[in-house]
Amino acid sequence: MKATFNKSEIMRSAWSNFKRSNGTKTFAECLKSAWMFAKLQARMSGYTERANREYMKGVSVHSAKSTVYDHSWAAKAYETEKAIRGNGVYWGD
Repeated sequence: MKATFNKSEIMRSAWSNFKRSNGTKTFAECLKSAWMFAKLQARMSGYTERANREYMKGVSVHSAKSTVYDHSWAAKAYETEKAIRGNGVYWGD
């Protein structure tokens, strides 16, 4: 599949780089680097999409086990505090 490039964005990037270079680079050099960067981005997005597809093949949505938490300790702690302090009245620690 052939990649399509946003030429306006590439020209904008080249012009921005040219203005920032303060005359140390020619516009042609900035344009060349902008194109190289755009092509690199296109290649990397292909790699990441492919990697995501490969990762998702190995991950099943239903494979994760649900976790059951035991909160009985909280009830026991509350009952203990209630017994010590008297019917759950706040004593202002």
